Amino acid sequence: MANMKKADMAKNNDKIPAYQSPIRLFIIMSISIIFAEALIMFGFQFFPTVSENTKVILDTFLLFVILFPIIYLFVYRPLILLITNRTQDNEKIKMFFAVFEHNINTVFITDIKGNIEFVNPMFEKVTGYSREEVVGQSPSMLDSGETAEVVFEELLKTVRTGKTWRGMFKNKKKDGQFYWCESIISPIRNEEGQITHFLSIQEDVTEKMKLKEDANLLTSYASFDGLTGLYNRTRFMELLEGWIIQAKARNYTGAILLIDIDRFRLINDTYGNKAGDELLKRMAEYLKDVTSDIDIQYFRTFGKEIMESILCRMGGDEFAVFLPSRNEKETLETADEIRRSLESFQFENWAGHITVSVGIVLYPAHGATLYDLFKKVDAAVFSAKELGRNRSRLYQDEDLVLEKMHSRVEWKGRIQNALREDRFVPWFQPLLDLKNDTIYHYEALVRMRNENGEIVPPGAFIDTAEAVGIIRDIDKVVITKAMRLQTMLKKQGRRVCFSMNLSGKDLGEKELLDFLKDSMCETSSDPECLNFEITETAAVHDLNRAVRFIRDLRALGCKFSLDDFGVGFTSFKYLKEMEVDYIKIDGSFIRKLAESKSDRLFVKAMVDVAHGLGVRTVAEFVENKETVRILKDYGVDYAQGYFIGKPATEVLPEDYKPIEPV
Repeated sequence: MANMKKADMAKNNDKIPAYQSPIRLFIIMSISIIFAEALIMFGFQFFPTVSENTKVILDTFLLFVILFPIIYLFVYRPLILLITNRTQDNEKIKMFFAVFEHNINTVFITDIKGNIEFVNPMFEKVTGYSREEVVGQSPSMLDSGETAEVVFEELLKTVRTGKTWRGMFKNKKKDGQFYWCESIISPIRNEEGQITHFLSIQEDVTEKMKLKEDANLLTSYASFDGLTGLYNRTRFMELLEGWIIQAKARNYTGAILLIDIDRFRLINDTYGNKAGDELLKRMAEYLKDVTSDIDIQYFRTFGKEIMESILCRMGGDEFAVFLPSRNEKETLETADEIRRSLESFQFENWAGHITVSVGIVLYPAHGATLYDLFKKVDAAVFSAKELGRNRSRLYQDEDLVLEKMHSRVEWKGRIQNALREDRFVPWFQPLLDLKNDTIYHYEALVRMRNENGEIVPPGAFIDTAEAVGIIRDIDKVVITKAMRLQTMLKKQGRRVCFSMNLSGKDLGEKELLDFLKDSMCETSSDPECLNFEITETAAVHDLNRAVRFIRDLRALGCKFSLDDFGVGFTSFKYLKEMEVDYIKIDGSFIRKLAESKSDRLFVKAMVDVAHGLGVRTVAEFVENKETVRILKDYGVDYAQGYFIGKPATEVLPEDYKPIEPV
């Protein structure tokens, strides 16, 4: 600001004559008066008869004629210019201060010692301090105590050398609340170029930081299993993917152990889910200790600098251990040591010993991709159980054949028969609109009828259908039947919306896109009431094609949602990249919402992030009234679960209301 003022004064000096200084004015006036008197005396010598009065009048008139232009040029005009320039300077100063007063950012000015001399109204609004409270104080009164001392040292060093400093502060308001701000601090110089003040402009970025912190917190939480605290399946796979990339370049070796608790279902059924959960937690702690001891012993024995083993819960009663830098002999010894150690594990609710079956695969001997490795380690575990349990089994080619014979091959044939005989049917589970307690939206869930007409739950056939690549055919049947029902209800005067599953593996396929468009035309269904839930988001092969696929259908009015949101890093990646309308918060966060403070924290954060992006939220596995109350408090848009309604062959009557008002 001082530099601008200095430049303005330089311009104004060009307009004011240089001869306006007092000394020069005095000299010019003196010379002019002497000249005028000399001229008058000289003139009177030619007119000796002129009277004294006439001489006085002439003397005065001549002095006026000579002095008036001089006074005008050398006194009056410079004085007017000086007043005008001062007025213009004052107007500019007022304009500068008006800019600060009405700035949307906080602005304050300190003297050279760092004492505050000026703050704008936004400063008062953000910090809670009045102007009177802060003038004369140091800005350190806003320090939260969480900014490193080195940051302040760098700041002072920068501005005292005449440079501008930019950075981030976490400050504290008058009421003790913290806020984040991005700051620009610049020195102010006087006309001589000396630093006299410092100008600080700060933007309040608290909301941006909160969204970032929430996303980071959710991402961190989504890496771990909620029950045991170990890595979850998704994070484990991501870590192995990264390791395999390095292994291919550096010729690393490694091994995967898949550990399955023998007769776990019997424990669960006998003593209940609570006892089963406690066993899994205790088993996880025991495995952490065992693998840590094995890593230490391996280093002492072989003296190799190796990466630590990675332990995860794959889901259900399965755990996995990744052993880096192991050959076949070392891997077999480690697997058997883990199995024998677990034989001594005691669980008070179970009279017998807890035993495990362990499947083993080697990288790269048994495969160079995660798909190949896990397909084979699954088969090895199956064989270990078939051979009598409580044993380790290194994968053999016949294991895969055995597993297929007993499981997937059999189910594949049953599924294909059901497709040919049109025995797949949609069941409909209602979603409650939490804003007005109405139901007009349903999820179409697949069920299969067996040869006797009995209903087969999806858990019996979905995994196999996905593994053998026929899940798309099942999805098509459910989608077509749901569209037909929607059209029929529309003719009856009811507007009902349906959500239907689409596998992430198929997202972007032109054949599927054409099928969906043709089906909408053939059934005359309303695209505005069709929502496609993207399952298996981690399996999306080509994100760009998937996004184009979504855009094509959204252009027709269709909606999209991300299923199982919050599990794994991919949830957040796809929320950012895909133009979805809804997220369905994974049921693992909802089941114990009323009891778990951490689940409430994460659900609230997910809702805030989604709403911040203009995305609506659905909570699944809602099983009691208290959960509904919490979801309403958090601003969740829809609820789905047995408390709202169980899946059924037909949609609810138009006048249906929830059993209990919520």
